[in-house]
Amino acid sequence: MKTIHLLIGIMLMMHVVYGQLLISEVYYDPLNESGSEFVELYNPTDQSISLEGWVIGTESSLSDAVMSNAMIPPSTYYLVADEGFASGKDEELWPDADYEDKITMANTDSGIGLFFNGTLIDAVGWGNAAGISDNLYEGSPVPGAGGGWSIQRNLSHADTDENTQDFFIGIPSPQGSHGSDAIILPTRVEVVEGMTANLSLMLSPDDDPLPGIQIDPLPGRNKSIILGVTATPGVDKLTSVFRGQEDDLEEESPGHFATTLALSYADLPGDYVIEVYAYLDNEVVAGENLTFTYTDMIGYSIDSTGIDFLAAEKGSTVEIPGDQSLATPERPTLKNIGNVPVHVGISGSSLSSTSNTLPPSFITALFGTQELSLTESITYFSHVVMPGTSSETALGFRLALPNNAAPGIYQGNIYISGSANEE
Repeated sequence: MKTIHLLIGIMLMMHVVYGQLLISEVYYDPLNESGSEFVELYNPTDQSISLEGWVIGTESSLSDAVMSNAMIPPSTYYLVADEGFASGKDEELWPDADYEDKITMANTDSGIGLFFNGTLIDAVGWGNAAGISDNLYEGSPVPGAGGGWSIQRNLSHADTDENTQDFFIGIPSPQGSHGSDAIILPTRVEVVEGMTANLSLMLSPDDDPLPGIQIDPLPGRNKSIILGVTATPGVDKLTSVFRGQEDDLEEESPGHFATTLALSYADLPGDYVIEVYAYLDNEVVAGENLTFTYTDMIGYSIDSTGIDFLAAEKGSTVEIPGDQSLATPERPTLKNIGNVPVHVGISGSSLSSTSNTLPPSFITALFGTQELSLTESITYFSHVVMPGTSSETALGFRLALPNNAAPGIYQGNIYISGSANEE
């Protein structure tokens, strides 16, 4: 019974010890493709660990590196490198490997596993999990490190079984049990052409099937247009400049930005330009322009729904004055609700009662400084109503009845029309 108890105790101790050996750094895409790959292991325990039974597995083989029967002292690194590392390593001052073997690690969508007697103890993968064997990463793989960079475990040596939390991308700094005569401070200067961002601009709505972007005004109302931008991931922010006004675009989803711009119904027709700039570290790294056409629109309105000359005596003159307020419909006001000048024309029908008729010429229209007697044909005023939010113009009417006008209720119509050109 004592012997069995002792064997069980030894097995438990072995389980605790081998379970603590960790992968601490992986360098799989070296600058020198011949013999510079390495895997760094670390013993975080307070006991020495024998490497007998330990192997490093890769996509090419789950026993790609079968290590020697060496011992790793407590809190010590152990460097396993590709064959030829001593002469082929990227940096001459890197320490020599504790053990060299042929290691084959892929540069994309791959990983390595640390096995003890066939049992997976630790693993780290890089790239897309869909292309990596299940036993060569833990949790989610880290992004690819790229040539000349390594995957390194956090300095705390924590092992949460989640690669994205346990590892980061850094400058290679291999360590082994032998150490090195030199103190190595990893330093790197990366010279690049400068980041550029690709920008794709869209504007909606496009109100016309003609080539280019056509935006139609809304009579008397502002129109909202949506600027959408697709940008290369990584930019800090996007801004738009429209008519001198700069605004930040909101990122609605990764790489997709949008903002809403407003156009007044009175904005003049023509071509407008929207500028978009991408920023990185407060520096502009890209810019694009988008041009659209704001179409012309003739629009006008009057606040009165009818003209009533009440209790007009024959032989008298009755006037309904206009004003420049849309809040007083009893005093007619004409407003330009388009974005081009309006020439106003006017005409009238005969006024009829049950038994008599009055000609339209008995009514005179008062517009600006001009007076026009109504006829059945359109006559245009010389006064032009310009576009703008303050385009209200008084439109009055005066009725002059002759002495022989027969009593009664007369009805007819006054016609108001507008044109871009006087006709």
